[in-house]
Amino acid sequence: MDKKQKNYTNLSIAGVLFLMTGYVLDKIIKIDNTTIALACYMLSIICLLISILKMNKLKKEEKEAEAKKNDKKSNNKKQKK
Repeated sequence: MDKKQKNYTNLSIAGVLFLMTGYVLDKIIKIDNTTIALACYMLSIICLLISILKMNKLKKEEKEAEAKKNDKKSNNKKQKK
C-alpha cells in the first residue's frame, strides 16, 4: 500500500469515526445541543466523500499508467518485427 492510498484509507476511517461519534452524541447520550452531532455527521460525510473520490481518481491514474506501459511494450514489439 503506497502513501497516498494509506492517507485515503485513514480519511475513510476518520469519516466512520465522526459518524459513530455523532450517533453516540445524538442517540445514546442525547445531548440537548444537536449542533455538535450534526457537525459530526457532516464531517463524516465530507471525509467519506473525499476519500471515495480520491481513491477512484488514484485507481484511474493507475489504470492509465498501466495502459501507457502496455502501449509502450506493444510498440516496442512492433518495431522489433
